[in-house]
Amino acid sequence: MSSISTTQLASMGFKEGEHSSLEAERDKYRQGYSNMTVIVKELQQQLAQYKVRCAGVDTLAVILKEAKQESVTLARQKKALETAIANLQNRLSTNNLSASVNIEETDLYVPGTSKQTLDNLARENARLRSLLKNAEHQSGKKALDETQELRTLVEGLESDKNQLQAQLQEVEGIKLNMVRQYEETIAFLKKDTAEERERMMKCLEKCKEESNLLKNSDKDSSSARYGDKRSVECQTLGMQLDVVNNLKQSLKHLAEQCKDLDEDLDNLRVTDMGAKFADQASFGEEVLKAKEEAYQQLQEKLQEITLMNQRWQIHSDAKERQHIANVSEFKNEIEAWKQEAELNRAENMRLMQIVEELQTTLNQLRQKPHIDPSMIEILKQQIQVCTEDFNNERKDHEQALNKKKQLQAEIEELKLENGKLKQELEHINLRRLSSSSQHLESRNMPDRRSWHPGQFPAQQQQQQQQPQQQYSSVQARGEDPEDISQLPPVLFPNSGAMMRTNSPLSHVRRAKSDSPLSCECEASPSGLYIPGGIPQYMSHSQFDQGDSHAKHGQTVKRGGLTSMPPLERRKSDIDVLKNKGVMACPKCSKEFPEDQTEMLLGHIDECKD
Repeated sequence: MSSISTTQLASMGFKEGEHSSLEAERDKYRQGYSNMTVIVKELQQQLAQYKVRCAGVDTLAVILKEAKQESVTLARQKKALETAIANLQNRLSTNNLSASVNIEETDLYVPGTSKQTLDNLARENARLRSLLKNAEHQSGKKALDETQELRTLVEGLESDKNQLQAQLQEVEGIKLNMVRQYEETIAFLKKDTAEERERMMKCLEKCKEESNLLKNSDKDSSSARYGDKRSVECQTLGMQLDVVNNLKQSLKHLAEQCKDLDEDLDNLRVTDMGAKFADQASFGEEVLKAKEEAYQQLQEKLQEITLMNQRWQIHSDAKERQHIANVSEFKNEIEAWKQEAELNRAENMRLMQIVEELQTTLNQLRQKPHIDPSMIEILKQQIQVCTEDFNNERKDHEQALNKKKQLQAEIEELKLENGKLKQELEHINLRRLSSSSQHLESRNMPDRRSWHPGQFPAQQQQQQQQPQQQYSSVQARGEDPEDISQLPPVLFPNSGAMMRTNSPLSHVRRAKSDSPLSCECEASPSGLYIPGGIPQYMSHSQFDQGDSHAKHGQTVKRGGLTSMPPLERRKSDIDVLKNKGVMACPKCSKEFPEDQTEMLLGHIDECKD
């Protein structure tokens, strides 16, 4: 019994040492796997940093876009300055200068020999030159700062790109090393599993042989020992801790069972020896049954171990597939990083091209010829002349406005005076109508509409002589000449109207009042007011005599006043003018409508004909 237990323990100790070496190797692989996961995390962090740097490159692209926009704005400002120069050239044409003048950048134009004009243009040229210098200095300084900033950014990007390329190369080397290590570990594991598989197959064959031997032998201890050996050998297949613990527990149970079987065998031997083989047949059957049961238990344990081996094989295959998938994923990430690096490289090239284009445009703008100072001086002088003309025009405009206001005030005064004169005229007409009606009633004369030519010849002669007698009697009495309006009207045959004599006093009254009556009347040689033409009592010789005096430029004395020559207009023309509502100047026969009395009065005051 002691010999069997010692051999069993020795065999178990040997298997435990081999199992400990396998666990140490497995722990080593796990440590390597954890280290590789840490390296992968670090690489992911580096990838995030690279993405941040790519975002910085995008911001640089935005800055370059803004620089382009600023260059466009500068071009617009330049265009605006060119339009301003064109406007100044247009001002030259508006200031009585040659319209064919087209001042270019290389042309010179001298507007004239006026020293003041040249001085003004010189001052304006100096002012424009200072403005252009300030604008160019500001724009050039800003462009230089921007180019320097862009250069620094491009240099930083290039350094970052070089660093990224170096780091990418390092990452690629690390990845290759990792892949190589993984491949080596996988090959080593495959080799180990194959060896373990072969060894297990050998163990199984040995177990089968031993089981066959156990059927034919009566030694239970040997079968238990072989079963313990098989269990210990199968334990090396499990790589997980749980599986190993389960195997250890199963082995402990087997050892205990083996001990129990040994004790049972010892007891059986003692009983056999004591009973002297009394019940040898029955005891042999029981022993065989017990051995068969033990063998069945060992078979069940063997099946369990084989199942666990299969499960471990499936688990190892799954791990291998996962490892291959991880390796392919890492390869895809490396390819993506390479593509991203290529894109960054292309973007850097594009940005460099943009910077070169901006530099070329800046050099072109700097190399453009400046405006000739003499032309700027000329432009200044022209601008000064234009400003002086503008100031003079403004002063003239202000004077015209003031004069307009004065004339409007005078027009208002004349309108008021015209209204007063119209009222006075209406009052005079009313007085005349009333006096004529009273005179007719006092004389019991018939209405002029019922009067016919040829009737009452004596009365006609009396009516013709009556105004002169009344006027002479008024002068003899020394009365006021203004009372001449109280004289009765004179009836002229075939005239169709009752008229009043046009005495010298009436001329004086019209000269004082400037009423429109003086514009609508015709003066006869006898000094009568004749609105409808020459009366019949006036002889043609007298009218011809007055007309001849007017033609020879001689004035006719009427009542001590100098009158203008009579108008050379026929009765039909006067009637037409009256029907049309037209008034005429008594001096030059200029016609005015009735609604322009103020203009007629002003014309009469200024007329010299």
